[in-house]
Formats: sequence, C-alpha cells, structure tokens
Amino acid sequence: MKKNLLIILGPQGSGKSSQARIIEKEFKFKQIIQSDLLKEEVKKKTKVGLQINKIMLEGNLVPYEITCKLLFEKIKKTKSKNILIDGFPRQMEQANVLDYFIYVENINFLGVVYIKLAEKECIKRLLLRNREDDTPKAIKTRLYNYFKETKPVIERYNLKNKLIKTNGNDTVENVAAEIKLKLKKVGL
Repeated sequence: MKKNLLIILGPQGSGKSSQARIIEKEFKFKQIIQSDLLKEEVKKKTKVGLQINKIMLEGNLVPYEITCKLLFEKIKKTKSKNILIDGFPRQMEQANVLDYFIYVENINFLGVVYIKLAEKECIKRLLLRNREDDTPKAIKTRLYNYFKETKPVIERYNLKNKLIKTNGNDTVENVAAEIKLKLKKVGL
C-alpha cells in the first residue's frame, strides 16, 4: 500500500496542531506530531531523551539526525495510508533528508499546509498557554529560530508548487474552512 504524506507547518502559536486535528478527522489522516515524538523520548529518560530535553528547555531546535530518525521510524510503523506530519521539516537539512526518505520509500507527497502568522501574534498566543517551557525568553528564542530556519523550507516547497498557504490570523473555524477548500482543490 502506497502511503500519502501531507505536512502542516506554522510557527508556535499559529494553531497548526488544532488545524492538524481537523485535517486528521475531515480527511482521514493519521497525525504524527514531531514534538510529541521528542517528548516521548524525553519521558523515556534515555541518553537521547536527556539531550533532547536540554535542547528544548533552551528553546533551540533538536538536531535533524535525532528528529529524522524518530520520525521515519514512526512513519514506517504507521499502518494508515494517509499520514499528516505536524511540525516537520523545520530546517533545510530535515527537508533534504525527508525528500530522500519520501523517494526511497515511494511515498506520495501531497504537499505542505503552511499557516502564516506574525511573530507578535504568536508571542501573544503562546503567553496565554501557561506552559513550563513558555517563558518569554524561550518563546522569543524558539520563534527567532523557527523563522530563521524554516523560511528556506517554506520557500523550497513553494518553488516545487507543493505549498498550501493560509492566513492563521483568524478564528480556528475560518482557518479550517480555508484549509479544507484549498486541500479539496489539490484533490483531497
């Protein structure tokens, strides 16, 4: 069975995980959340898990060698035909390795849903979450790193005509309606 792969990206606070859950339900996808894979590894308290925890608490991105290994293992184990990856790739190295994995595993790559949201709005939303890792300093570091590292990834998929861009500065329902409409236009 050939698998279909869709990616959803957006800065922290853009609502990408909420939108991913809607896509998962509406279009029958199995969602894989990159950050959850990392958190699961941290909970195991393995050597890699401890390394991931330190990096995340500093607000930095986990190296692609670690994220790719965890993600690709999960994709291979997933029985669903339709897979939705939430929050990956965020760096060009990850995108390069992912593209190669898609090719080698003969996966049908559907594209990238990108939820665009201004940094100021991201910060406002993140401060309302009251999570342990959402300190103002960590938020600013994560967003700086996200925008710096992810912009070339977004541009890459745009050049390949695989980018499905939406404005995240609206209600969850309105953003979802826009995404659904755009996904239906690409054949989902």
